[in-house]
Amino acid sequence: MKRGNLDLHGGQFHIRGSLQGAMADPPEEFGLLPSEFAATGDPVDGNPYPAANPRHARWAEITRIAEAKVSGINSHHLALPVSTDETEVAARMIALIVAKYDVWAERGLNVVWSDPEIRLFDRWLVNYANSWLVMARDHAPPFVPLDAFLGPLRMSLARRLEYWKAEARRYVASATEVQIQATQSSETPEAPSDLTVPAPTERQHLLLEFKGKAKALGVRVTDEMIAKTANPGKWNDRTMVTWWKRCDVRCGDAQDKKIRAVLAKDPAALWPGR
Repeated sequence: MKRGNLDLHGGQFHIRGSLQGAMADPPEEFGLLPSEFAATGDPVDGNPYPAANPRHARWAEITRIAEAKVSGINSHHLALPVSTDETEVAARMIALIVAKYDVWAERGLNVVWSDPEIRLFDRWLVNYANSWLVMARDHAPPFVPLDAFLGPLRMSLARRLEYWKAEARRYVASATEVQIQATQSSETPEAPSDLTVPAPTERQHLLLEFKGKAKALGVRVTDEMIAKTANPGKWNDRTMVTWWKRCDVRCGDAQDKKIRAVLAKDPAALWPGR
């Protein structure tokens, strides 16, 4: 992880450039976009898992999703009008930093599969939050009082850090419960033999299409409802559907078939009177 020297495109550039509006190009380069626009802002160098590890493919897939989210965040903030109001600029900076913190924290959550990894994830969350605080301290616009900016930023990051710590524990606990239920029912989740996963966009589109159809019929459908219907008495929360739409290797072919069977049906027939 890069600490104290975060990628410009992921941090400093988009604070000083899009929020402050005070980053001037040298005369000879006026009108050209800085090379930092080619960067992604990923706080982790490369894929930390060996190719044979099932997390390697998962990491690569969710990293692409995270990069797309960061680009969307950057695009939104670049579209904001330039402001020199210290309160407005500070609020924008905090929103930008917290949004990117959440993106990469969510990426990390997807490879937390055991209790020891929870502790490693906790430490990474703290280190990453501190890296943002250092960057913000060193590169804040000069007209924004640090005491009025860093305090709220620190609290915002602390809240999100605690949120992701809790999510990691829920994630591992849910996985453990699913594994116990699968063992009791002799239905062990099957990971793809080649350890590769399909692109999640097809599954997400299928799920959105199903929920859209249900909404048109006056039925509000949640992931938990789909999970419980797909495997009554076994899947008691949304975990398996969450894994399915993320193409998590813990949702194998058998689970995929159960979820697709639900999505192929009429929502109104599945949940009449809702």
